Amino acid sequence: MTMTLGGRLQTRLVLLSSIGLLWTIAISAVLPRPWDVPVHAAFRITLASSVVMTILGFFWELVYHALQQLRWDKDWPPLFGLLTAIVEVVPVWWSVRALNVLPNGCALLFAIHFTTTWILIWLITLGPISIVQPRWRFEGGEFSRRPGDALVTFVVSNTGMVIALVLLWAIW
Repeated sequence: MTMTLGGRLQTRLVLLSSIGLLWTIAISAVLPRPWDVPVHAAFRITLASSVVMTILGFFWELVYHALQQLRWDKDWPPLFGLLTAIVEVVPVWWSVRALNVLPNGCALLFAIHFTTTWILIWLITLGPISIVQPRWRFEGGEFSRRPGDALVTFVVSNTGMVIALVLLWAIW
């Protein structure tokens, strides 16, 4: 089944606010950074880039969806999903720099975090998500087509975003 626009948006929100957030918290302290950048700054950088990646990703999903409508099968090969990271990294980088969250010398920290988060989410979308949500693929990537699933999606996505925003605010 081809992903619907709503399914793409829901999938991005749910995966980045749950798996992406847990991954960010797990690796932020061990990412390479300059000696004068403390650990709490690494958390601030990675959490800010995760939030920016989620917000800007919503706009990119609109573009990707419009481009998919030009294809005869209305779908991308899976490799294109991985390669879209190349298109998304530049606006995320500019946004994080514009927010003055990213000090000089932390480009490697940002690059490793962005790349590993993107690959992890892409891999989960290719397989493990179908184990947790068996009907996900057949419902256009949406989690809440059936009334019983709507509550789970709402709680997971909103809880993850609230935790990310609280952690970002606390570290700030």
